[in-house]
Amino acid sequence: MLEPISSNRRVIKTRPSTAGSSRRRYHNIRGQCRSGPTIFVDRTIEHKDDDDDDPYPIRKKRPSTASRTRVRYYKQNRSGRPATAPRPRRKKKKRKKKRKPPPPTPPKRPPSRSILGLVHLGGEASFALGLVHERRRSLFTAQQYYRIAAQHQHPRAQFHLGLLLAKEDSIASLSYLLKSSQQESTIQSKAMVAVGDHFTEIGDTIQGCNFYKLASELNYAVGQLRYANCFLKGFGTCKKSISKAIELLKLADLQEQNEAQYILGKLYSQGKGNVNTFRGDIIAVHYWKRSATNGYAPAQWILAKSELNGFGGLLRNEVLAASLFLKAANQGLARAQNSIATCYYQGKGVLQNFKKAAFYYNKAKEQQHTDAAENLDRMREQGLDVPIHFPVRLRNYKLKLKLK
Repeated sequence: MLEPISSNRRVIKTRPSTAGSSRRRYHNIRGQCRSGPTIFVDRTIEHKDDDDDDPYPIRKKRPSTASRTRVRYYKQNRSGRPATAPRPRRKKKKRKKKRKPPPPTPPKRPPSRSILGLVHLGGEASFALGLVHERRRSLFTAQQYYRIAAQHQHPRAQFHLGLLLAKEDSIASLSYLLKSSQQESTIQSKAMVAVGDHFTEIGDTIQGCNFYKLASELNYAVGQLRYANCFLKGFGTCKKSISKAIELLKLADLQEQNEAQYILGKLYSQGKGNVNTFRGDIIAVHYWKRSATNGYAPAQWILAKSELNGFGGLLRNEVLAASLFLKAANQGLARAQNSIATCYYQGKGVLQNFKKAAFYYNKAKEQQHTDAAENLDRMREQGLDVPIHFPVRLRNYKLKLKLK
């Protein structure tokens, strides 16, 4: 009779399955007899975990917190020890953020540092503060600073204060301008011209011409222009003299005074410059070109008319004339707006466009230009005075309604 296979309990370590199981499985080996019944062995042998003898080493992973808790419960219950509750985790105390201290409140402005208490400041400092407020359009505050500077006999502050008070108090304005014109400074000539303008407005042309003369002697271009106008019109003590006026205008032209160049061109075009007519026209166009290049709107308008008519030896150029009309019209010159509207209406130098023609006629009519008002009425009779945003496809429909 054969003996059964060893009845000793053994532990067989199986390879992990493809499903990723890494647990060791314990098997009871059944003792088998070749000729008798199977004998089951129930003896338990403690397993010794020896990784060196393991033919299939398993990669150990650190179990999660929940699985470690379950293992601890299992081990404690299997070992016969009482199961204890897991140690609760301590909650981390949130650190309180340190509050930033509030910003210090600015100290209240003492009354001595108010505007009325700034008398201790120098004239230049208070004038600079007044200039800043004037540029910010806070005119009342600017006047207060200018008054403080004027107390220190600051000429520029007196000049600016006089200009600000021109509409409110003409007498105080004139007094400040006179004080500024009596002090030697860079603004003395401007103050003289401002005083001359004031006397001319109230009808005292004699005093006005005297101050214009003083400004022109200081080589101030605007003063020379005003004094030349006195000779052209015979104001005050100045007798009418074209030659004296042209002399003064040429001095202003050396300083690129736009209005002086425009008036010189007009005088030469009228034959008043002691030259023949053809020569005078060429000289006039020369002065108008210089003034138009500097952006003077009346010079741009009259030069455009010269280009349109071929005046002064110029070749007729409608495109250049229309561009000059447009530049002058965009500066708000009413006659230039009427001229560019006519160019758009007739299609001279530009593409014909009734909308733009009506637009510029309307802008010139707002400035009381009679020719523009008549031209706009003619367009209304024809049904062409449509606004710029009016659809083109409806313009003919509106025209038919007008014709009926």
